[in-house]
Amino acid sequence: MIKVIIAGHGGLPSNFLETVENIAGKIPDCEAICFNPGEGRREFRHKIGAALEKFGRREIFLFLTDVFGGSASNIGYSFVNEYNIKIVTGVNLPMLLTLASNRASDDIDDLAFKLIQAGKNSILIADTLLKDRRQRIRVKIMRIGKKCRWLKKISRFKTS
Repeated sequence: MIKVIIAGHGGLPSNFLETVENIAGKIPDCEAICFNPGEGRREFRHKIGAALEKFGRREIFLFLTDVFGGSASNIGYSFVNEYNIKIVTGVNLPMLLTLASNRASDDIDDLAFKLIQAGKNSILIADTLLKDRRQRIRVKIMRIGKKCRWLKKISRFKTS
């Protein structure tokens, strides 16, 4: 099974993991590593290294970070030559929910692609989307209403 590390700034990684586990249940082999205020990069790198070592060098890792180019992704990248790591940046809750429902996957590339698609597909301008949907529903109702009026008109002229 692919091992997962969620790393990022502040309490975001642990809050993400706690939230997704509240929704979808416990995620096995998943760890959150927080880069806390006042903590140095060396300490943060040590925590990431300890988590990787806890799982073992032969494992496949999905390393999820909050932002590309941030401390977590940069430090994660420094482990690429030592461990089999796929780094995906920009983690969000829909990505983690997709992860929770795809834990049996052993294909790291496929899993990473699914997470990225879920993350991208969840970013919307919700009020515009909902407004467009309401407008389409109104149009359908108007069309049905016109058909009903037309049927009423022609039914008056029917003779038995």
